[in-house]
Amino acid sequence: MTVPVIARILSDPALLNELAGADSEVVGREIYRRFHLAMTFDDEVRDDDTGLLVAVRTALGGRTHLAGGNWAYQSALSDGRLIVRRDDGLQVAVEFGDIERMAAGRITVRLPSLEPGVMNGWVWFHSSIRPEHAAELSARIYLCLDGEGRASGWADLVAGLDDQAYVFSSKIIRRKKERARPDGVVVYCRTGDVPVFLESIGKLIPPGQLGTATAGFAVGVSPGASVSVPQEGEDRHASLGMERSRNIARRLVAGDPAESAVVEVARVLEEQSAQVAALLGEAV
Repeated sequence: MTVPVIARILSDPALLNELAGADSEVVGREIYRRFHLAMTFDDEVRDDDTGLLVAVRTALGGRTHLAGGNWAYQSALSDGRLIVRRDDGLQVAVEFGDIERMAAGRITVRLPSLEPGVMNGWVWFHSSIRPEHAAELSARIYLCLDGEGRASGWADLVAGLDDQAYVFSSKIIRRKKERARPDGVVVYCRTGDVPVFLESIGKLIPPGQLGTATAGFAVGVSPGASVSVPQEGEDRHASLGMERSRNIARRLVAGDPAESAVVEVARVLEEQSAQVAALLGEAV
């Protein structure tokens, strides 16, 4: 089986020679931009869509979820609120009444489902029902949700999934210049839940609202929708497209010929394709 993105990478030796520079991080970002996103925007431009932020806050601002296991009390503020800290360093101020449980130095706290400022360039939403471990939500469904209605489209999507008690997290790109990305919306779910999520997403997003682009290092399952699942040895928390791009970049910068530089990622992508096909009941 030939993975389409690998065939595209190998089809232009001149381009690969151009990418083989001295800085593997720069080369990795360029591979990611060209082959995973299939776009040419400048990822250094910060053009946040303020209208999107207003729209999703209006639609989703009242939704909350319980967060526990990786939060701890940090300090108290003079207004009576408490500072709590997540294991990754994120700190938020909460009301005392938002603390649901405290035990052995850990707390369970009720937080807004919408997180507009945690990851640069993205707005996050977390379902009201949460998994025991966030790493369970390791499968990615990428959606090319383009156009002026993408804010309301995403808000309707995550609200609809949340109302059906699905366990997931999702994010949408805030930058106007990047809204046509094939991964401009990402839904994170358990791997075994991918088929039911795809079915529900198809019902919640009106026909014609998705673009047609699919992410290069993922498995395209329909126009504007693709699936990526971490394979053995991959970081379940990392950007899979970026990590796979960096893998190729490191080998190119080290002087490996293109055919050798892509071997490991090609193997990973073939395993991913077989896994997604099995999930969807399709022939490989």
